[in-house]
Amino acid sequence: MVDESIVFPKKESARFCLVGSGKVLTSFAKMLLDNDFAPPILVTWKKSLHERDFHLLRENSNYENIFEFAAINNLSLIEANNINDQSLIEELKSKNVNIIFSISSRWIFRQPIIDAFNNLVINIHGGYLPRDRGSVVYSKILNGASELGVTIHLISLSVDAGHILFRVKKNIDISSFSIDKITTIIQNLSSGLLNKFLDKLSKGNALTCTPQNNDEGIYMPQPYTELNGFIDWKWKLRHIESCIRAFGRPMPGAATFYKEKKIKVLEAYCENIDFEFHPLYFGRIVNITTLGYAKIATEDGLLVITKIESDGCEILPSELLKAPNILYTPSDVLEKARIESKPSLQMAPITNSPTSK
Repeated sequence: MVDESIVFPKKESARFCLVGSGKVLTSFAKMLLDNDFAPPILVTWKKSLHERDFHLLRENSNYENIFEFAAINNLSLIEANNINDQSLIEELKSKNVNIIFSISSRWIFRQPIIDAFNNLVINIHGGYLPRDRGSVVYSKILNGASELGVTIHLISLSVDAGHILFRVKKNIDISSFSIDKITTIIQNLSSGLLNKFLDKLSKGNALTCTPQNNDEGIYMPQPYTELNGFIDWKWKLRHIESCIRAFGRPMPGAATFYKEKKIKVLEAYCENIDFEFHPLYFGRIVNITTLGYAKIATEDGLLVITKIESDGCEILPSELLKAPNILYTPSDVLEKARIESKPSLQMAPITNSPTSK
């Protein structure tokens, strides 16, 4: 594999279109303005498709509403049906856009838009390529990874497979990290890499890009909490606990069942024991503590649940759960959670907010 040189427009003629949503996008837009680049044009999906994010993330420090941001900063914002629509491509060309930058975009870019902008269609990806393809934040928690990374790369027809411009990684023990903490680290790494990209672009208009070794890629699909976030009580303890962290707040929470009632496990931790439970007892509530926590038997230890959600209310486990009853997830639900996926633009908005009793 041989490195290649790619020529970018000079700073005074560069016109960015930022495609996607979220805080990394708004932060990059601010960088462009602060470094005297032309004001970027923003493109995102229809506002109605942002409702799930508005609901889950509106009070989250890792989130910034792109519609409010555009209005405050007087930036042009286009709500599109599809980034690949020819009419949108023509509109962007008419506005002298010559660099497309994808940031947390939910669209797959096709060849016509890549060709229309002379291959200057770029993505910043929250993982260290080529290994970390697809959805990274969830998989890092679920798989117990020991490093986080970010990559800026050219977009190709294969997802997250284009030539690499810049990348960075950080070795870190994330065994107790929430999705929020990991997101914060990735945002900070992204900020540093985007600053490096703009600095290089400001000093010269040619950058080196490196082809990826496709054989090293590991692709992880985007999970959808309401479809994929169910607990299998036959899993090892660390896998159950990581599932709870991956799908915990600000997401709706990892789900299971109690007396035919669906509940969500919001917070829990692991407790070691000096013996093994027989499979007959997996998921069994073996103790309700004086603090109101529930201790659950698993293959290799106790899961101590400290907070659950039931009927839209966040409560102590002791307010609902009783020993020695059992938590379970039906096999058909688990199989569906394991094999099915849903494109992010098809994720339904959430219509009710959990409350604390």
